[in-house]
Amino acid sequence: AQKYTKVCSNDFQKIDNINLALAWFKKKGVQTTIASQDFLNGNIRPILGFFWLLIQKYQLMSNNSMSFAPQEMEGSIYDWVQNYVKDY
Repeated sequence: AQKYTKVCSNDFQKIDNINLALAWFKKKGVQTTIASQDFLNGNIRPILGFFWLLIQKYQLMSNNSMSFAPQEMEGSIYDWVQNYVKDY
């Protein structure tokens, strides 16, 4: 297993760290098209899309044991986000 660089001194080390994280998520079943360069450059749309994907996947997974149906839970996530971004 490849190790990450704790204190990055250049962009190449940062990209390697990001690629390690993205590979870990891919191994866990998170399918995404975001590139490590998007994180490094601060491209907000793909970054927010990636985090939205994580929220959907892991929020729904953690609540599957509750009494909510997945469709109801998904709706509540959308409602929550809509409520918090309505002023932006």
